[in-house]
Amino acid sequence: MTSKEITRTPSTYGYFTIGINPIRPLNIALTGTFTGSMYVPHVVKWGQNSAVTDRTAIAAGLRTEGYKLPLVDATGAAILEDGAQKKVDVEWNELVKTKSFFDLGAKITYDLRLFSKSNVQLYCGINNLFNAFQSDYDFGPDRDSGYIYGPTIPRSGYFGVKFTF
Repeated sequence: MTSKEITRTPSTYGYFTIGINPIRPLNIALTGTFTGSMYVPHVVKWGQNSAVTDRTAIAAGLRTEGYKLPLVDATGAAILEDGAQKKVDVEWNELVKTKSFFDLGAKITYDLRLFSKSNVQLYCGINNLFNAFQSDYDFGPDRDSGYIYGPTIPRSGYFGVKFTF
């Protein structure tokens, strides 16, 4: 597969961090990352039921497990081998233009002073607030393990306590 596109490089990328202290012990932080669309190479072995495009083709009856492609020459005539049309495994290389992603996170912290030199910080937050992630992962033994381009962690929350002394 050849292309003049630079692969795995988003067309647009940006991030921000905003910290707000409405009162002295309270801190609110917002972080965001925008990743624009990009071109990502994707290798699909047809008939293996691993890629979304392959699963769709199998479900539509266009491919079957272990599908082999009948070979033809430039004129459309069958290429024969031992009196039968020659068939080969199909590997489909495609350059996929991905969708854009926006990942937003928020964190709230509250500081409590215990003694003159020790503090306790309570915090909670959420990552990937909009639950943006790649939805067309390959799976199975013949998957393209390099076909990962988006946020890999779904929406998740956390909380904790931090002691400093």
